[in-house]
Amino acid sequence: FAFTGDLFSMADRVNITEARRKELRQKMLADLPESSMVIFAAARPRHTITVFTDVDCVYCRKLHSQIAEYNRLGITVRYLAFPRNGPGTESWTKAQQVWCATDRQAAMTRAKLGEKLVAARCDDPVAREFSLGQAMGIEGTPGILTSGQRLIRPHAQRSSSLRLSGFPSQSLPSAGGVPFSAMTGHFFASSALTCRKSSWPAGSSSSE
Repeated sequence: FAFTGDLFSMADRVNITEARRKELRQKMLADLPESSMVIFAAARPRHTITVFTDVDCVYCRKLHSQIAEYNRLGITVRYLAFPRNGPGTESWTKAQQVWCATDRQAAMTRAKLGEKLVAARCDDPVAREFSLGQAMGIEGTPGILTSGQRLIRPHAQRSSSLRLSGFPSQSLPSAGGVPFSAMTGHFFASSALTCRKSSWPAGSSSSE
């Protein structure tokens, strides 16, 4: 016998398979030291997202163009390398240059602006992080996770709205400059994470 697919509990409509995947993703992320990441930390962090990124990915670049706004809203962004086309490609080399740079943050920003970086060699984590992304089922970039929950689902057919697990309960529209596209697995940052003061937990301020 063979079984393929997700197992659901019909009584409470819980996806048991996805719940187990989330546990495994959380463990894999917890085992990965932050020293191997490129982190853009919020001064007053409220949420942390982990993003598998490709330096040449158009939507990854759009996401990064709003990195200061995410940080201002209390969202810390942790980048992991995921050059989609694999080893031996130009994107893979660029990822190595970013992770081997003395100032990884500056190198990431420059690379995503299309600037050339100085070639550098080090014991970079690109291969390890690429393998980790594959193990987690990352198929498109940016592949975004929060607490082990995948926010991007490239295999999904359609979605009228998506919710950010662990973020304020706010529905994200699917038309007109949408932040997320479940169908393509891409992140559209033209209106990404439009956070309103009323959507934050009681006692908090969106201006902080």
